[in-house]
Amino acid sequence: MRLDCRLVLPLIVLLSCDTRPAPLDNGANDSDVSAQPTTQLIQLSYTGSISEDGPVLLIALLPKPASSNYHYALEVRTERGMLLQSMGVRNGVPVGTDDFVVEDINADGHKDIRLLGGTDTAGAPWYKSWLN
Repeated sequence: MRLDCRLVLPLIVLLSCDTRPAPLDNGANDSDVSAQPTTQLIQLSYTGSISEDGPVLLIALLPKPASSNYHYALEVRTERGMLLQSMGVRNGVPVGTDDFVVEDINADGHKDIRLLGGTDTAGAPWYKSWLN
């Protein structure tokens, strides 16, 4: 089986000022979003294809120990568990189940990653986005 990584790599980091919350994609498709509690933070993951005919991938947000703020590792793996990409993410707020979203943000046919980054002084949320 040949895996085409061009759909995932490189992930481009963009800061988004979109303050509209987006629900998790829980429609009738091949995706599954799950959360597993850890000692203090939540481990979040998405399993599914990021494009119509693309391979099944596991995208996970894993909490990391930190003395300040909230640190995570964002990992993209194949269906068999091979690591394709990993990056550190530092957040001002802990991430909950509604704060980690995998959906097509820019209508290009590929699912992207959106993560709550924090809130502004008025309490409005702001997001970090990775476009695939």
